[in-house]
Formats: sequence, structure tokens, C-alpha cells
Amino acid sequence: MKSFNPKSSSTSRPHAATERPTSAGVQRASLFASLDPYRDRLIRRPEVQRLTGLSRSSLYRLIAEGRFPASIQLSEKSVAWLASEVDGWIAERVGASRNKNAALPPAIQS
Repeated sequence: MKSFNPKSSSTSRPHAATERPTSAGVQRASLFASLDPYRDRLIRRPEVQRLTGLSRSSLYRLIAEGRFPASIQLSEKSVAWLASEVDGWIAERVGASRNKNAALPPAIQS
């Protein structure tokens, strides 16, 4: 009985690292590379609260005051927020906090 030797076999496939991707594989890879997986992600209220540190009542008060992005109605009893809008709000809060601290004398800044 002969032992199998992949290096001597004429039907063996080349190592995956040395294989060239097919054009469909390249197109698929470039398509997924161009998509931002976080762009249109919907997040539910518990995650919004975790990300922002806001309580439920503070979250809805800020929405009513127009100071936080409005939720998106998913169904009769279900809402979510766009992650990009929540991230934008967080970035605005960080920027406002940093700008406020920049105006203070260095000894007062925390």
C-alpha cells in the first residue's frame, strides 16, 4: 500500500496562502471592505443608556428638549437609535466639556 504524499500528488491543491483569489472573491472582499458595519446599526435603549450613562428619565427628557437624537419607531412598542447619532452626541458632549475646561486656568482644570 502506498502512503499519501501531497507534495508528489499531481492533484494536490496549492497551499491556501499561495493561491490567488478569484475575481469574484476580490470583488466580494472589496465590497465588504468599503462598507462601514457600524454605519446604520440600530441600538436599543439599554445599550444607549450604557453608552451614555444616562438614566431612562434623563434620556427621554433630553429627547423632549431636543438635546438628544430622537428614537426610531421599529414597531408599535419598540424603538431604537442610530448608533452613529448616539456616538455623535457623545462626541459633542466630550467636545463641549473639553472646550469648557480649556477656558479655565490650568490650576483649575481637572
